[in-house]
Amino acid sequence: MHYVIGVDGGGTKTVAVAYDVEGNVLGEGRSGFSNVMVDFKEATKHILEAIEQAQGNLPKVDCKYIYLGIAGSEGIENKDELIQILIDAFQTKVSVVNDSIIAHAATLKGEDGILAISGTGAIAIGISSEKRVFTGGWGHLLGDEGSGYWIVMEAFRQMIIEADESLPLGQLSMELLKEMGYTDPQDIKLYAYSRPKAEIAKLCKVVTRIAIAGDPVATRILDHAGQKLGKMTWNCCKKLGYKDEITIGLSGSIFKNIPPVLESYKKYLSEKIEVPIKWIQEDCPATKGAYYLASKEV
Repeated sequence: MHYVIGVDGGGTKTVAVAYDVEGNVLGEGRSGFSNVMVDFKEATKHILEAIEQAQGNLPKVDCKYIYLGIAGSEGIENKDELIQILIDAFQTKVSVVNDSIIAHAATLKGEDGILAISGTGAIAIGISSEKRVFTGGWGHLLGDEGSGYWIVMEAFRQMIIEADESLPLGQLSMELLKEMGYTDPQDIKLYAYSRPKAEIAKLCKVVTRIAIAGDPVATRILDHAGQKLGKMTWNCCKKLGYKDEITIGLSGSIFKNIPPVLESYKKYLSEKIEVPIKWIQEDCPATKGAYYLASKEV
């Protein structure tokens, strides 16, 4: 039985899944981080472990492709070395792409269109038979507008304004301090500069709760987030080009869990894009996207 293995590798974990030619799961493996820019040797070890677990007792000779989506792969200096290690270990064809590429394929089932992702960070990927384009994805220091991290930073900036201008703390600021276990706005410096991005981004649940309760400041931040994500996607549309219809897939916790952001986002794009938009918002594992891409090559 021929099969392919899709790998989704990130900063904290690596997931590998073996799929038969029909897309049915044959085996799954998990291991630690696979960001080779952090530690090439350890990340490679994790990738090998996850693939070996997914392969299990399946005959190695029947594996026709291993397709990996690895976070930050476009910046890997020793990408060819990684590919050669995998070829030597599994004796099959290997491809390594950015993890956003397999996420695009998973949501759009390997078809042309745009995928907008907003979680801790934010990026849009446009793919057609003719080209592949990106907008956003600049990271939290340079961009990521509309992401969970950005939403929280906007709320922190509002708190800073209130503190510096000796204004009464607003409801949003007070609820954020309470969530963090602080009473003094000065303490947010410790939080912002010492906590991981993903942990900071989780505070957007507070912004969402306060916005839904009617707070105008929180509402404005979420509306602005939707517009920022909309502009990111619109820029991707212009780069990619479109004719009679465009497909836009949505992925990430912000689109999934914060309705005001999604509403603002769709409103922005409906005013910019003059052709029908086909929206796709389905949960599909990124490894399935690797399967779709590998299937085109087998």
